[in-house]
Amino acid sequence: MTGLSQPRRELTKFWLKYRSQIIGLVAVVLVAAVVNVALDYFTGARQSASANTLDRELNGFRSGFSSEFRAFEESISKRLDLMKLPDLLRGEDTREADTALESFAAEDERVLGARFLPVGFRGVDTDANPPLGYAALEMLQRAEDKGGVRPEVLFHGTDKQHLAMLRRVDVDGQTMGHVFLAARVDVMQATLDQVAANLGGADGYAEVLQTVAGAKPLVLAKSKSANPWPGVPAGQQPVSGSSWRVAYW
Repeated sequence: MTGLSQPRRELTKFWLKYRSQIIGLVAVVLVAAVVNVALDYFTGARQSASANTLDRELNGFRSGFSSEFRAFEESISKRLDLMKLPDLLRGEDTREADTALESFAAEDERVLGARFLPVGFRGVDTDANPPLGYAALEMLQRAEDKGGVRPEVLFHGTDKQHLAMLRRVDVDGQTMGHVFLAARVDVMQATLDQVAANLGGADGYAEVLQTVAGAKPLVLAKSKSANPWPGVPAGQQPVSGSSWRVAYW
């Protein structure tokens, strides 16, 4: 029987001499590979869980804010309905309606002022209460053209800042005009605070933003946090029925 060739004999001798080290090295490599796979799995799972938590908390802030603000709007609308404004607007004189709206605003600490604007009104008067600037008149134009308009914060950062809201007034099926109501901007902060309290365990930081064409968005409210997170938010969602969105870090 032919003996082993020289290379095979050398390989056999090498194996017999170093097999313990070789087996140990292979075992180390296999363990390292298993550990690496496990780390990748748990890292991915942790990142996925973190993303799911962020999405859940962001959605909680967005839906909660939408619900709480809608409740505020409905409370204002119900009070306006009780005033029976159409009965005060059957003639051409609107002074009785304006007097009633002044009383309406004085009785609600959330409201800064309210007045009736007939169809076609386009007068700028920034000293009025509520102040009427070009942005307010654009809202009025949209309301007349489309039958509704989203609330907006106007004059942000000034002593005239307010949350502008419009409510249509019909008399005998005909649109006579709109109630222009200015609410306190801190209604936004109070609403977000209530949402944060309802959510309880949310650890992130939220802001309510209003988009401004060609400029940075306005920050209308912030959740309470000792260290607001800088930079780009991890997620954003629009608030239905508004020109706002909730950003979350």
